[in-house]
Amino acid sequence: MADYYAAKVNGKGWLKAGTSGDGLHPDAKGYALMAPVARAAIRKAVE
Repeated sequence: MADYYAAKVNGKGWLKAGTSGDGLHPDAKGYALMAPVARAAIRKAVE
């Protein structure tokens, strides 16, 4: 399982500043936060 929520939101449940151009979809910085989460989930799935 990949928990992108924990990586992308602040303590109030809003997207972290500078991670989305429209407040909904990730931008390059948002995807950079998601990448290690995805890598860890893939690594765990193939073990």
